[in-house]
Formats: sequence, structure tokens, C-alpha cells
Amino acid sequence: MATLGQRVRKQREKLGLSRYQLAKDSGVDAASVHRIEDGIQTGVRVETAEKLAKVLHVPPSTLLGIK
Repeated sequence: MATLGQRVRKQREKLGLSRYQLAKDSGVDAASVHRIEDGIQTGVRVETAEKLAKVLHVPPSTLLGIK
């Protein structure tokens, strides 16, 4: 099963976005995006998942691994 960071990175790369662009467009701190994708930060607040999901065009549940 993919981790949160792997799911975020996969979708970001699929859309051709840089980490910086994802951070800027979502309003999530660039350092947080880095920590999430690198697996340093393994959990996020629902609000953060919602912000990232909106830019990544997926439901927050997809990022969180909830089916």
C-alpha cells in the first residue's frame, strides 16, 4: 500500500507540478510538502489534505488512503 507521500508525489508528477507549485497553489508550506513526500511527515490534518487534494484534482480520501 502506498504511503501518503507516495500518493501525493504520484499525483503531483502526473499533473506536471513541481513541489513549489503544489505548495504555492494549495497554500501549504513548501517545507511541509517536502516532508510529506519524503515520508518524514506521515500524517496531515484534514484541512491540509483538502488543500492538497483540491490542487491535485483528487478527493482527500484518495490522498489519505481511505477507500
